[in-house]
Amino acid sequence: MRLAPLAWDSAFFGLRLARVTGETLDAGAVDEVITAGGNQRLDCLVLLLSASDAASIRVAEDAGFRLVDSRLTLERPAGLPPPPRPAGILIREHRTEDVPALESIAAEAHRGTRFWRDERFSPERAAELYRTWIRQECRGGAARVLVAEEEGSPTGYLSCHRDAGGEARIGLLGVRSDRRGQGVGAALLAAAMTWFAEGGSPAVGVVTQGHGIDAQRLYQRAGFLTVRMDFWFHRWLT
Repeated sequence: MRLAPLAWDSAFFGLRLARVTGETLDAGAVDEVITAGGNQRLDCLVLLLSASDAASIRVAEDAGFRLVDSRLTLERPAGLPPPPRPAGILIREHRTEDVPALESIAAEAHRGTRFWRDERFSPERAAELYRTWIRQECRGGAARVLVAEEEGSPTGYLSCHRDAGGEARIGLLGVRSDRRGQGVGAALLAAAMTWFAEGGSPAVGVVTQGHGIDAQRLYQRAGFLTVRMDFWFHRWLT
């Protein structure tokens, strides 16, 4: 086990954060990383463990690590046709002038994530994190950002990523609060699957929260299957 500094996260939140790396955890290792974190004057240790690793989870909990989120990894197998797209919702590539509206959606669309669920992180900074994230996606962080437009205004977004080897994944998916449950997410997802298929991507992956039932159902209806579950833990040292 070792500590990997989280430079961007630390600068953004104004805290000293580090990730505990390694697949498993034992009592000796956890004592060492906590001691090392204290010596480095870290504020918080971040740990991700497989949900199936009951032994490591018990060690983490005994050492004061707090469960803050569950992470589901889903994958849409290769060869599936794109899902049908709901009618009446325009899906297009984002434009520069969309960014302020997308930031506004992002500020309230991702409130189930671990930064919101851990009260030691400022809600204002947690909201700003996702405003920053979608802004960076639009500035080239993603291969493509799709926007749902209704009555001339953006009502949702989905960012698409594809690496040099063709591996594809969904980054951020957000829908304006007054348009959730009305087909916007399904329309964005269908358009993204068409774009990935046209580009020759085989399987498509996505990560979402374990408690996000609506998001899971959206992905499952589009042919995604859960392939992994992990737990996020935070251990505050200050």
